[in-house]
Amino acid sequence: MNIPLDFKKKIIAAFGKEGEKWLSCLPALVESYTKKWQLYMEGPVGNLSYNFVIKVRDCNLRPLILKFGIPGADVTREIYAVELYNGERFAKLVNFDKTDGVLLLERLEPGVMLSEVKSEEEAVFHYVDVWQALRRPAKPSFPSIYQWFNGLDEYMKRNPKEEGTISNELLAKAGQYVRHIQTTSAGDELLHGDLHHYNILYDQRRGWCAIDPKGVIGDVYFDFVPFLFNELHSPAVLKQRVESISNLLYINKKRLLKASIALLTLQTCWAVEEEGDWRGMLTTIQLLDDLLNE
Repeated sequence: MNIPLDFKKKIIAAFGKEGEKWLSCLPALVESYTKKWQLYMEGPVGNLSYNFVIKVRDCNLRPLILKFGIPGADVTREIYAVELYNGERFAKLVNFDKTDGVLLLERLEPGVMLSEVKSEEEAVFHYVDVWQALRRPAKPSFPSIYQWFNGLDEYMKRNPKEEGTISNELLAKAGQYVRHIQTTSAGDELLHGDLHHYNILYDQRRGWCAIDPKGVIGDVYFDFVPFLFNELHSPAVLKQRVESISNLLYINKKRLLKASIALLTLQTCWAVEEEGDWRGMLTTIQLLDDLLNE
């Protein structure tokens, strides 16, 4: 079984020795679950992130997705979230094993990503439609997104003399905006946590549906952030998205910008540590700050 080199590098950068061990066991794990669940492999998907995802078919030739993640809390939360969405504008869960971090999911067909929609206005409309369909009350079994933001302080502690890529000024500003969102919040809801162009796919029977939830709770403003800076080709597109989402959902634009700066700063910290595209993120943060100060 061929595991792409870029995928291996990403896993090792994010998970270190644990990732190396998981990668070494992955071929045997794939073989075990294809036999156990009587699946026929068609090959991995083309846009692997932090999970190994394979297109498969069952004994009735039903198209499915077999997904492997490093076992732990993240995979368990994803399983709970997918169960909660119960196939409502979401890929259905067919089978799973929390111990090994394995999910067997409905395959959305033809599975065209929202990124293929060339009209920005149309893409925003479909995004908002899916996001609204996914709204659910907060559940105490899911962690709070505010726990993620401990990463801002952790990054600052690792770089006490501003030896890192991200300035203490930006980290402090992000922390200030997190506190603002928290103190002005109308209450927590279940968040998808990573709803963007690559996680919204077209299904011929059910229209646009979502995949790959993070399974966290928090203020809904944070849920818009991944879409804002994904597939971002110009400052004008970012401004258009902020305006469109604010108008369509009747939300406070400046509050959205503050939530966006806070979460994107945190994700930049992660990207620096995983040797990702942190430069592009810092550029987007500056664009968001410019919009906030208009």
